[in-house]
Amino acid sequence: MTRQEYIRLKQSNPTELIYIYYKDKFDGYKHKPELSRNELMMYVQTYNDVNSILNYVVQECDSKFDIILLLNSNGQYIKSL
Repeated sequence: MTRQEYIRLKQSNPTELIYIYYKDKFDGYKHKPELSRNELMMYVQTYNDVNSILNYVVQECDSKFDIILLLNSNGQYIKSL
């Protein structure tokens, strides 16, 4: 995943971002089988909070791609640099 793809997914399709992160971190030697997109989201919704997982994935990817957030004086999001 490139930096531009990450920014686009973060804004348009966060569940896809979670799935891509899962596929990147999946270790086939430790866990089998790899879950499909729908299976992963069912599992996440059953056992965890989707927003907390998304926040974790966004923090990890922001640090990986050195993303800087541009916020207004009220702390509202304007754009990613």
